[in-house]
Amino acid sequence: MRKSAASDRGAQFAIVHCERLEYCFNVPLDKFLLGEFRKAFFPGKSFSSKQGPPVMTFGAVCSTKDAKAADYHLHFDWSLRKHAFVGWVRYVRGAVVPGENERPPFAESFMSWFGSFFKSDKAAAHVHAFFKYPSKGWRSVLPLPMKLSLGEPRASVEVDGMSISLTSRVQGVSHLFLSIRGDATTLDLCADPVLRFKDFNVEIQLDRLSTVARDFVQEV
Repeated sequence: MRKSAASDRGAQFAIVHCERLEYCFNVPLDKFLLGEFRKAFFPGKSFSSKQGPPVMTFGAVCSTKDAKAADYHLHFDWSLRKHAFVGWVRYVRGAVVPGENERPPFAESFMSWFGSFFKSDKAAAHVHAFFKYPSKGWRSVLPLPMKLSLGEPRASVEVDGMSISLTSRVQGVSHLFLSIRGDATTLDLCADPVLRFKDFNVEIQLDRLSTVARDFVQEV
């Protein structure tokens, strides 16, 4: 595996060409501190014990506490199902300076804050990591786009993407989608790790995933 460009603490989104890093959690309600979470998400609002789950999805954006050190912000969405809490944590490229009265959690510390509402110190997540490499400087190592002639009468077809399964998981990645569209090669890496909240570091996670992405592109 290639080593990605990273600082001592981990990778930066812009350096490794990552646009977005997403974590989806589907947590049984008996393993989640829903009451405490609601109080933290809706400060000052009370909930009766008989109040059923909301039918809508709630969301928030977490700004970057130190925009000079971190080049990302965070989007968080959540909803309640009959027996589960579902949360989507999306780290997005580009720092966002916090507002004057904005309160924590900020993007850098969000996962630790979120993890405090789980009854366990670890949880399974479904992960998508989206990378975008500009055609000026990068190309796919796969023979794409591929031109084919199909059908009767013969029609010209261009295959501009592939779905790839990794029989041996690399950095937890089991599947990826690669496509060449316009002026870039894009990759969507899929993984299903078990995360330990106290050890979580998004930059180190990004560093590891970027080594997999780099196996499918090369500099030109």
